[in-house]
Amino acid sequence: MPRKLPPGVRLRDGVYYVYYRGPSGRQVEESAGADKRTAVAFRRKRVEEVQAGTWRPRSSSGVPTVREYWEQWAPRRKRERRSGETDVGNIRRHVLPELGDMRLDEIRPKHVADLVAKLKATMKPKYVRNVHGSLSAMLADARFHEVIIDNPAKGLPRGILPRPARRGERPFHRGEAITLITDARIPEDRRVLAALCCLAGVRPGEACGRRWRDILEGDPLPRLHVTTQYQDAPLKGARDDYTAERLVPVHPTLAQILSDWWAEGWGATYGRAPKPADFICPDHRDLRMARTKNQYSKALTRDQKRLGLDASVGLHSGRRFFITQCRQGGAQKDVVDRITHDPKGDILDLYTYWDWETLSRAVLCLRLDLREAEVTSIAGGNAGEGSLSMRDHGGGAGNRTAGPSSVGKKSLRKLPHPALRAALSFPSVPSGARTMLGSPSIRCPECAGELREWRCTDCGLLVDSEVG
Repeated sequence: MPRKLPPGVRLRDGVYYVYYRGPSGRQVEESAGADKRTAVAFRRKRVEEVQAGTWRPRSSSGVPTVREYWEQWAPRRKRERRSGETDVGNIRRHVLPELGDMRLDEIRPKHVADLVAKLKATMKPKYVRNVHGSLSAMLADARFHEVIIDNPAKGLPRGILPRPARRGERPFHRGEAITLITDARIPEDRRVLAALCCLAGVRPGEACGRRWRDILEGDPLPRLHVTTQYQDAPLKGARDDYTAERLVPVHPTLAQILSDWWAEGWGATYGRAPKPADFICPDHRDLRMARTKNQYSKALTRDQKRLGLDASVGLHSGRRFFITQCRQGGAQKDVVDRITHDPKGDILDLYTYWDWETLSRAVLCLRLDLREAEVTSIAGGNAGEGSLSMRDHGGGAGNRTAGPSSVGKKSLRKLPHPALRAALSFPSVPSGARTMLGSPSIRCPECAGELREWRCTDCGLLVDSEVG
């Protein structure tokens, strides 16, 4: 049996209407959206206005159309949100042709559902949801400014919006990762971003949002403090007062790349020496801003196509590469999970403490020597013969994005980043490794196991390179 509605509230065609006596004593009928609680609260408010003498009739002719409201909302959206340009464009291209001439108070959930159904016929599910999200954001703004009573795009029945398929994106192959980090045809700032994703396992947004001050000293490896993403936005998993921040050990190879980028590359690219508050790889148009997901995604696709790599492998493949290589190298699953994901997991995780040496040992299971690029170059890999420049993985004289200044490199050179100095004396492949690694005379002092890059393959002990 359907529930009775409160007095003065009726439901017709999915829309609630409220009825009450106006100042003249005549009954007034007004639409109140598709939400019952909102309709009841709206009727109560209108009755109080009649009793207080502040009641004014709603003029339907004064409610703007979708197009009219979009024109005044678009500039504000662009100023307030970095994604504003995308939202404004989504509505201009896909919403205005269908709903642009309708008044905001005439739009019903069925109109939004019809729009979604039409978009699903020609667009991918994820893009349909993006367009719906942009429309919902504009209608929520109209509701906040009391232009409409309810947001008709919110709370659509299950099944109306398409479910985006979760792609099982593969990680970068080893050669792909090395190419994206070292190939001189890629601007150096993007090579540094690729190194952050592949060698620290951070999300693309977390890599774009890292500042130089986030690199902290640590023993045996420096610490990368992951606190925000993109333009200081909260991390994935953050809620209320919980920030979901974490510390990531800096792989020795990544430490060398960042040190060279800090000492010379950053200044040569952007025209001035870096400061601790600067982003490691800021937006070229404004150094105070972080790069967006859209910028990073499109740049990665261009680089992959230029180098003849598989462009269908997307943003998170660097993170997948890091996790895969660490686990294949022998790192424990739980330790890798603590490095790469929200540290607040199940109840057992709250009682588990992993010391810094354990976390560092897991990162060192990723065995990546950028000198492997020489082999790829000689073999004529995906990037083409002779295209990989080992001088340029850090601060060499390779291709840099044109900076805004012609200041000489020597005047911009800085000392190594203070938090990275210790890691620079902790090479991932020590000097003399070509002759000493694999030598039967050098074994683990604890279990006599075989050493690979100065780490025991049996017990995981890190052996000092001066042994023997």
